[in-house]
Amino acid sequence: MIEEECDSEKENADISSPENEETQPPTFTSIAVQTKLSMQDIEDLEKSKKSWEDSNSVLSKSWFQADEERIKFYTGLTTMSVFMAVFELISPALPERKTVNKFQQLIMTIMRLRLNLPVQDLAYRFGVHASTVSRVFHTCVHAMYTSMTFLVRWPEREELTQTLPACFKEKFPSCAVIIDCFEVFIDRPSCLLARSQTWSSYKHHNTAKFLIGITPQGTLKLSSDR
Repeated sequence: MIEEECDSEKENADISSPENEETQPPTFTSIAVQTKLSMQDIEDLEKSKKSWEDSNSVLSKSWFQADEERIKFYTGLTTMSVFMAVFELISPALPERKTVNKFQQLIMTIMRLRLNLPVQDLAYRFGVHASTVSRVFHTCVHAMYTSMTFLVRWPEREELTQTLPACFKEKFPSCAVIIDCFEVFIDRPSCLLARSQTWSSYKHHNTAKFLIGITPQGTLKLSSDR
């Protein structure tokens, strides 16, 4: 009888011994730590995936760097380094957006200015809504104006005379500026006032009107739109 009680106590002691703790289910604390680490791993994987997609997607920075003929075709700028110089100048004035980064905002805007691509076309290209393209375009144009105004300077007449091309010196020695006006088709505004203001009786369409002033040397010195 005494031996049986001793054996029973020994078995109970073996069950509660440290060696058997490994077979017990994990505690709530260990599960919480494991979940936290897993979430961090998931976030790292998502960031890595997004970085990979950005580096391999069309119209990304790396896509343009792979072939500089692309940057010339879509923006009119000669090299990627020239575009990046413009980007560094404008980017501080551009807002952070979840759908498109600052590089894509500038690319999108210049593509619309150079190629006159429709808003919906750009929306399909960049995978965003058309209203996002419209907001990005207006914001970026304003940022370009505020950041690059200092580059547009009206030269003194003495400067123009000294650097006047030979063909102008012969026939137009007093020429200071060459003025050109033109219109670009735009989508019909939903606002009735804007629709009436942009209507062109000459083009029979809603248009944006531009006034451009160019010096005989070929530099743009005056620009306004309506």
